[in-house]
Amino acid sequence: RFTTAVIFLLAGLCLSIVLTSTHAFAGQALLSDNDGMYPRIVALSHNADASKNGAIIASVTSFTSGGHEDIFISHDAGLTFTLAGQVTDSNFSKGLCCGGLYELPVAIGVMPAGTLLWAGSVGGDTAAEPMQLRIFKSTDQGAHWAYLSNCATASKPRNGGSLWEPEFTVGQDGKLICFYSDETETGHSQVLKLTQSSDGVTWSAPVDIVASPTQADRPGMANVVRLPNGSYLMSFEICGPLNCATFLKTSADGVNWADPADHGAAIATDDGATFWHTPTLAWAPVAGSAT
Repeated sequence: RFTTAVIFLLAGLCLSIVLTSTHAFAGQALLSDNDGMYPRIVALSHNADASKNGAIIASVTSFTSGGHEDIFISHDAGLTFTLAGQVTDSNFSKGLCCGGLYELPVAIGVMPAGTLLWAGSVGGDTAAEPMQLRIFKSTDQGAHWAYLSNCATASKPRNGGSLWEPEFTVGQDGKLICFYSDETETGHSQVLKLTQSSDGVTWSAPVDIVASPTQADRPGMANVVRLPNGSYLMSFEICGPLNCATFLKTSADGVNWADPADHGAAIATDDGATFWHTPTLAWAPVAGSAT
């Protein structure tokens, strides 16, 4: 249980790197005058060109000028960041939220290992149209981006429910998995779903992975990491009556997460401290410390 807490603290530390100045942890430096939300960070490690590995890529959602995603890069282990590029799309003016960033660890379709994927919730400000989870790809460390596909499009217009918070992993079978939150399912305020793709373009029918029997529960904010033993660990929150308490579930293959009605294990330290709201999960390949 304490180890779980360390994993979450390390994840928060990594995200703080985005605003760290040239002296590690000595202060903060403003990277952009734009507003910024939903920061995500990836340390590149899967590119065939070894000289590109080791860079740190950070993404931040901005609502300036109709909405875009700022992509920053660091070549000095996160001490400084510069703007590498932007993800732009005319659809972002319909509402942009909740982006996820991922580096492919293996080739998916024609995309080589090391390809960057970014996906966001699009259409939140357009009541009469269905929301989309639009995916973009980059093969040059985030400098240029091209639209790839939608891993999901809502079955109802925005005023009937929304799609949020896309995140990725690659399953044990080698397929790309997109996890997301869905408000459109009858009988549930919100559920967590996944869909799979062998090429990043065509996606399978979605399946529920967390769907509480309590209608007002809102599972969301899924983050998934693959552990060294090959299994998968997912953190998520459940808002509504549970006040955004955080939970963990495990999967042997990244696809099957046991009974969707099962919340999994509540996240808590050995002394009973609990975690609430917007969990971020990371694997630290070093031993922790209790001091």
